[in-house]
Amino acid sequence: EGRTEQGDEEQSKEEKKEVVKVDPDEGPAKQEETVPEETAPQCRSGNDLKGSKQGKNKEVEDPFAGLPASWQAFWATVPHLDAQAAFKHYQKEQERKQKAIDKATVSANLADLFPAAVDGEDMDEEVMRLENEIQRRQDVVNERKRTFAEVERNLMRARTLDRDEQEHERKLGRMTDKASYVHGVVQGKLRSSDTYFTFLYEDTTGTHAKKVITLNRARNLMNRKIDDMKGEIRELLKVAAETLPPPAEGTSVDQSGGSNKAITTSEEEASASDVEKLSAVPKKG
Repeated sequence: EGRTEQGDEEQSKEEKKEVVKVDPDEGPAKQEETVPEETAPQCRSGNDLKGSKQGKNKEVEDPFAGLPASWQAFWATVPHLDAQAAFKHYQKEQERKQKAIDKATVSANLADLFPAAVDGEDMDEEVMRLENEIQRRQDVVNERKRTFAEVERNLMRARTLDRDEQEHERKLGRMTDKASYVHGVVQGKLRSSDTYFTFLYEDTTGTHAKKVITLNRARNLMNRKIDDMKGEIRELLKVAAETLPPPAEGTSVDQSGGSNKAITTSEEEASASDVEKLSAVPKKG
């Protein structure tokens, strides 16, 4: 009995509520809703209780998620109603109308394809005319198919040529990369060789210059030593001439002349040898 009384109360409350009709053409801005003042507090209290129960387990979902701004503004004034259901109903109505429009458009296009009826012709004549029209259009279709097949063959030939060209391009690219690598290696070797021989030439030039300087110093020292030795020899010859005993009477003149000739000859040879050595020495610079 308690359950029956509770069910009767809920039924009476639902009867007091007025049903809201949603017109999909007018949109949410022109929709109106009237709810009795007696049931509004109860609905709010029920929503509050439901929200409190859900808050204990998880966060309350947004009832206006995914709705347009105009729908959210309208349905925010009546939070106890289901905005998502109304929006889904509106979308279904719009889809139904769009399908009807598309169907009418297709029907109109199909009607344009068929020739118009001729006044005064019977069924056989109309059938014959339509068969001729079908044959004509079938010929057009066959011609289009042949054209399409020819275009397809041309496309296949072009694709084959494109593939061959791409393969040839890849081969040329690999050959170019290989030649570029070899050229880089040879260029690097040539640069290294130039650097090596440049340093070698500079070292050889420096060593040669040092050797020339050393040889010139040695030549100068040897010339000075030779000059010193010549001077010593002349001094020795003078001392020997002074210290030698005088020659005999018969041969004094000849011996003295011979000794003088010998001294003169030795001095001439020494001077000649000096001239030859000086002429043989290369000049600086």
